[in-house]
Amino acid sequence: MKKLFVLILLLISSSSEIVFAQNGGGKPKIILTPFPGTSSDPTGQYEWPTVSAEYDNEELTISISNFSGDASISIYRTPGHTFVYNDTIYLSDINPVDIDISSLTSGTYTLVIMLDSGELFSGNFELE
Repeated sequence: MKKLFVLILLLISSSSEIVFAQNGGGKPKIILTPFPGTSSDPTGQYEWPTVSAEYDNEELTISISNFSGDASISIYRTPGHTFVYNDTIYLSDINPVDIDISSLTSGTYTLVIMLDSGELFSGNFELE
């Protein structure tokens, strides 16, 4: 657990760019990128999970493909790296997951998703 916490802190501290995209007039999307070195596939045959997230001021929606299982979801306020959300939830190809973020204030946040298979994804988003 201590190793995971240190890895997450390193991830957050190395991430300074806010990246998001508008989804055709819909909710902004959070661009989630895999953290280098969290997975390996020497055979080249593994289908890597693809994680996407979009949000508004009320909720954050996480979708995944090529994966079914538990995921640790954390949201940090930056700067300061203050936890504002931390939970383990079940993710699958079939059902997107909605997280209530209506209590969060304006600012910059980092979303970190760690799958039980070991892959780690992160992305920044901004609430106005």
